Amino acid sequence: MNEYITTYSGIRFYPLNPKVEDINIIDIAHHLSRFTGACISFYSVAQHSVYVSEMCEPAHALRGLLHDATEAYLSDIAGPVKHAEGFAFYREAEKRLDETICDRFGLPYELHESIKIADKRVFVTEMRDLMPFPSTDTEKPYSWNVLPDDPIVTELLFLKRFSFAGFLNNLDTYRVHWRHREGNTFYGGFYSQTRSELSYSYVGTECSLLHISSR
Repeated sequence: MNEYITTYSGIRFYPLNPKVEDINIIDIAHHLSRFTGACISFYSVAQHSVYVSEMCEPAHALRGLLHDATEAYLSDIAGPVKHAEGFAFYREAEKRLDETICDRFGLPYELHESIKIADKRVFVTEMRDLMPFPSTDTEKPYSWNVLPDDPIVTELLFLKRFSFAGFLNNLDTYRVHWRHREGNTFYGGFYSQTRSELSYSYVGTECSLLHISSR
């Protein structure tokens, strides 16, 4: 049995022995935008992560965006199973991977309290809007409504948020390239973030990401 998974970008990634150089934000965005669960319609971890990033304190926006990034490589499992005694190996692998992702983007290992609060409130809001039964959680939901997006749109929004959150966290500038196809015609573009300006170009929903690069 292979000890690695092949990611969207073609990297051979070893979940139980992760390396900083193998962490790719394109893979994280793509993998997380294609997860669904018990919701009444498709909903992804990527969209949840964008909400958390927007609701936590701005200084912690990037850590908030990546708080569930391990699920891009390990997938998620039900809480009661994850925390069972026999799944200590999974928790250890998840912790090691989370720290590797943090090292890749220069982030603290611990989640700021504002991220934890945002995560809980976003979850309750999602339960209210996307689940067939109301939540029994006492946490107060947000006033806005969760509207599930198409996976490709969510992937782009995740990367757009990464670019903006990276600006807030003083990372290098990133440029995300994409292409859009209508029939046999391809249209190209990018959105980029600089220290002085945030610009975003996007046409339609049928997009495929090409690559992301720092400059």
